[in-house]
Amino acid sequence: IRFVFTLGHIALQQLIYLDITVYSELRKRNQVREERKAEEKRKKKAGVGFATPARRGRCDDLRRQTLMNASNASASSRGQRSASVLSNKASTVNTTMTEEEAGLEGAVADDADAEYVRAVCERDVAAGGAALARYTPLLRWLLSNPARTTPQAQAAAALTYTRFMLVSSSVCEEGLQLIVTVLKKSKNVSLRTNLTIAFADLTLRFPNLTQPWTRHIYDILSDEELEVRQCAVKMLSFLVLHEMVRVKGQIADMALCCADKDARVTAMTRLFFKQLSQKGNALYNVMPDIISRLSDPELKVPEEQYRYIMKYITSLIQKDRQMEALIEKLCQRFKLSTEERQWRDLAYCLSLFTYNERSLRKLIENMDCYKDKLHCPGVMESFTALMNHTSKMAKNEIKALVTELGDKIEECFAVRDAEEGDKDGSDGADKHAAPKPTPRKAPRRGRRRSNSSSDEENEPPNKPPQTPQTLRKSRRKPATKNKTQVVDSEDSDDDDFEKKTDDDVFKKPTTRKGTRRRN
Repeated sequence: IRFVFTLGHIALQQLIYLDITVYSELRKRNQVREERKAEEKRKKKAGVGFATPARRGRCDDLRRQTLMNASNASASSRGQRSASVLSNKASTVNTTMTEEEAGLEGAVADDADAEYVRAVCERDVAAGGAALARYTPLLRWLLSNPARTTPQAQAAAALTYTRFMLVSSSVCEEGLQLIVTVLKKSKNVSLRTNLTIAFADLTLRFPNLTQPWTRHIYDILSDEELEVRQCAVKMLSFLVLHEMVRVKGQIADMALCCADKDARVTAMTRLFFKQLSQKGNALYNVMPDIISRLSDPELKVPEEQYRYIMKYITSLIQKDRQMEALIEKLCQRFKLSTEERQWRDLAYCLSLFTYNERSLRKLIENMDCYKDKLHCPGVMESFTALMNHTSKMAKNEIKALVTELGDKIEECFAVRDAEEGDKDGSDGADKHAAPKPTPRKAPRRGRRRSNSSSDEENEPPNKPPQTPQTLRKSRRKPATKNKTQVVDSEDSDDDDFEKKTDDDVFKKPTTRKGTRRRN
């Protein structure tokens, strides 16, 4: 175990020596070299501008000639002035260009030094034919076979291997999958914590390599162990706030920690979102994804917990323009949602915002998106709370808009009730409508064609009870129409009521039948 730990310590110290000591020394040497070049250039300029006796004599001759030529004195003086101005400008431009060239040379030299240090770390420390590279297979075997090693040996191997990965990008790219697998499957709490910290270090050094694996760190936020959750919250907060990890919809998993069982995790997460809200539009850009992700039925977030989280996060949105855009986006989300729980969650989030005239108009303009969801239990309650809270404002314009919103909601309910009434009426008519009566087939010998009206056809015949012989004849030739029962005059009240009802029900179909016969 000590030997394995020593290997990782050697790799880390070599990285520190190359990346800090050697690189700093190379930069100092470049600065000294640049200063010497600048000093030599200044000496050359000073040597060119020094006035010798011969030059002073030539200047005197020129002055005498200018005095003798009085007619051209003014012109020559103006020419000398313009020439001096041009020479001063040229010298200033040359000085500026010299400084810029010197700065560019320094930047190029620094880049060359950084590239040199990176190349040395890449091929001469833990990769290729380096001495430490020989122990890489041993470290991978210790991590891949936890049943054959002790937890202490596996922890030492994980620490050493992550340090090798910090030194070389090729080793890092090769070992990321193994590290993430151990992080998810290991039962050793300290090992998972150390790997989480190591992943953050790797992200700082090689962000492009670790970016596809960042989603696995978000999964650790729901770990059962408190120590692992705390470490994951700290590392992700650091990486996101320093813009080493892009803020995407996966930040919703971070929002769940706002309602964590542990008070420290809750406090750290709330502080993270507060700092994130101060970084431009970072929080605003992911708010719709957070709301939709937490209301997903597959995630099964309790409704009370969801409301607790969203009440805090939406309170961090303070800009009016952001609120207006969010209101419009949430209204559009109603079209994409299919569950009643999602409708209730979206309506609750809409009730949390502070509304002005523009935001209320946005809500009214997008009513087509949510008007068919107002009947859902909980949705109308949220809109009622929204209108009650907004109507308390002193502005008459806002109160008028709230009244307009309420009127439109009432119209939606009225239209819905009318549609349901029409539907119920049509269903009731279909339910109570009787089938079309068919004529009774009489025996061939005594068959008569009736040309009476429809009212006479449907009246129950006042015949005496059939004899057994008549019943036998009717069984031989069954009728397609249901038999009517003949009752005595003693139950006249009930019979009259039944006859009237039957006449009313069968009146319309019988009339159609008679019409067909007339044709």
